[in-house]
Amino acid sequence: MAVADLSSAPPRTQNHPTNPGYERERTVGPLLPKSGYTGSLSVADPGICFANLPVSRLVGSLCPKRESMMCARRALLVLVSPALLLACELESSVLHPVPMASEASSWCEEATSYVAACVGPQTTLIRDNCTDADAEKLLSTPCETLLAIADGLSDLKTDGDAAPVMPLMCRWFGLGCPPDTSCLPEMTNDALAEAIVLSDPTSLQDPYDAQYRVNEIARIFREVGDPRGLFATVYRLITNRAVESVDAGDYEYSQWANRLITEFARRYLANLHAHLLAGETTGQWGKYYDLAQNCRVGRGRTLGVAIAVHLMVDLPYTLHDIGSMPDQREDFVLFGDILLEIFPQLIIDIQADYDTDVSDLLNGFFLGKWVDSVTTEGTSTAFMYQGVRLKAWRDGQNLRIFPKVVVDAEILTAWGIAEKFLAKLDANGVL
Repeated sequence: MAVADLSSAPPRTQNHPTNPGYERERTVGPLLPKSGYTGSLSVADPGICFANLPVSRLVGSLCPKRESMMCARRALLVLVSPALLLACELESSVLHPVPMASEASSWCEEATSYVAACVGPQTTLIRDNCTDADAEKLLSTPCETLLAIADGLSDLKTDGDAAPVMPLMCRWFGLGCPPDTSCLPEMTNDALAEAIVLSDPTSLQDPYDAQYRVNEIARIFREVGDPRGLFATVYRLITNRAVESVDAGDYEYSQWANRLITEFARRYLANLHAHLLAGETTGQWGKYYDLAQNCRVGRGRTLGVAIAVHLMVDLPYTLHDIGSMPDQREDFVLFGDILLEIFPQLIIDIQADYDTDVSDLLNGFFLGKWVDSVTTEGTSTAFMYQGVRLKAWRDGQNLRIFPKVVVDAEILTAWGIAEKFLAKLDANGVL
């Protein structure tokens, strides 16, 4: 690229930033506190980075690479997180090829601000590990790559942009670290073989067979202490109550209810079977089993992901597969009301089996406690649970009406939002 003609630059004024006694005129909007940069990188209002440079200077690329990068990142922060803005001035007569020794912390702060804007404000820097070169690597990494690393997407192992910064994200922020399996028990060969047989979906017969298998699978995981069985404990209680309610004649469409129990269980068993055989699961169940085998992940988040997969993904497809029709909606709602009865016992059993308190997860956290305090206990849980189930019903019906690709996108997008929400809660120590 051609070098710009310096003679075209306007003359300096008496109040130029490089002249002694320079005072910046206050512009509209608050100024952020100075963060230790030299005069050439002093704090200013949004947009000042390039406002004082002639067009020829911008085109000519006379600014050093690092200063240009800092300006570009700050411009991005204006859009992503105004509260994190650290603006700069780049002038023709003040050029620093590398940051001064006194500015080392500023580079770390810059990288921290950028990562926080991309990933979330819960990000904290381990300053002892901060180096200028590492900070520059983070600043040159796209936001979407940093976010994907933080979310632990496995396909990033071969991503060209991610590979250089994955160790930094782990060492600096504790994000995107390799799974920690140090707390996991080892399942015996006999227990594994039994679980593989029980989870074989091709031999599933009826609701009673599903009930037996789910209860046995829950027992196997519980006895080993394997957190992959978190959902099995939940599903055991749900399946038991579902079979009991059909036997009691609670539904107008009892055959439909029996098919729902059987086929719903088949989806869970099929994914567990594939996982145990190191085969291919759906992406959502694969996420659950990855989280369950990572000791860095809270078990509340792990269980929340499993419940979201089962209700938001498996349920609508099951409802469609068994030919659910609008006339059966009333039975479907009643089904949900009946299953709500097991939630108190569910909290007790998860605590007993895996020493995990999921009461906040299932009660809607502080909002749920407030709602229950002005209504009746369990109101918030019922609202959330039935709300998710009714969305599953609508999605199941939409699969009959609209192109599958459209409904698939809606289902997976909703699940993705729920999964990221649970990840943020876990990162902030709520789960």
